[in-house]
Amino acid sequence: MTWGAVNELTTLGAYQRLIAKTEHPILVQMLRAIIKDERRHFAFYRAQARMRLARSRQARRITRFSLDHLWAPVGTGVRPQPETDFVATHLFGDADGALALKEMDSIIAELPGLDRTNLLTDATREACERLGVSFGL
Repeated sequence: MTWGAVNELTTLGAYQRLIAKTEHPILVQMLRAIIKDERRHFAFYRAQARMRLARSRQARRITRFSLDHLWAPVGTGVRPQPETDFVATHLFGDADGALALKEMDSIIAELPGLDRTNLLTDATREACERLGVSFGL
């Protein structure tokens, strides 16, 4: 459930950043409609994750380990790494994107056992490094 919450939150953030970067009115309209569904999906996963993590120390430990060592941004492994990195850096590599990542990381960090997580920020910083672009500028 936590993994799902992270991925849904990432998707929400990506759609919001895409809206901020485009001037195409039809794309914006479509993304706003999709965001409504994504918010419901995220709310479900987050509520389930919060409940399950709160009641089990072992679940918190396994989840934290899994996210820290196994999680990767949506698309990793399905598309070539440079393509996944390009999307991450395009949407989140600038100052506004870095701020959005920080906000998303703090939402994830509110879940039991996930305090001080920088999962999304770290993943985007690594993508920027692989592509040789500056992060957060």
